[in-house]
Amino acid sequence: MRWTFLLAMAAAAACSVVTASAEPRSVVDPANLRSGPGLAWPIIGVVPAYTSVEILTCAQGNTTGWCKVQYGDAAGYIAASVLAPQGSSGVMVAPLATRYSVHIYSAPSRGAAVLGVIPPETTVDSSGCAKRAFRDWCRVSYNDVSGYVRRSLLKRSNAVLGTPSLF
Repeated sequence: MRWTFLLAMAAAAACSVVTASAEPRSVVDPANLRSGPGLAWPIIGVVPAYTSVEILTCAQGNTTGWCKVQYGDAAGYIAASVLAPQGSSGVMVAPLATRYSVHIYSAPSRGAAVLGVIPPETTVDSSGCAKRAFRDWCRVSYNDVSGYVRRSLLKRSNAVLGTPSLF
């Protein structure tokens, strides 16, 4: 019975991952909430940037580890590298920011028109990321301009642990 449930959950997560990768998501800068500590575990939800989560446990001594968190009624795992301090009240899912000065394009292609340049270390709003032509692109908004930036040029702003990640 338990295996049937786990297989059903995995199948549902696989379908949602395929759907999510086809078009950008509507949740701003989401972090995946997974049923276990790693990328192989099914996604059970998404947590928007700036959202507070309660840390239940984190892997000790592993700067690229996973933290078990409480988000509303759900408990699951988020990559530690997407969490940032939120004053004295705990931690939140960190927003996305540029690593360097980056171009914002009108379409998810380096051949598309350049709409502007976003300075380094600038927080941007993203409605999600999708794979296009062997590269991941994120739809972002900056100074009332909406367009696309290569995912590799973004990081989690003020993330505390590990290599910044978008997972």
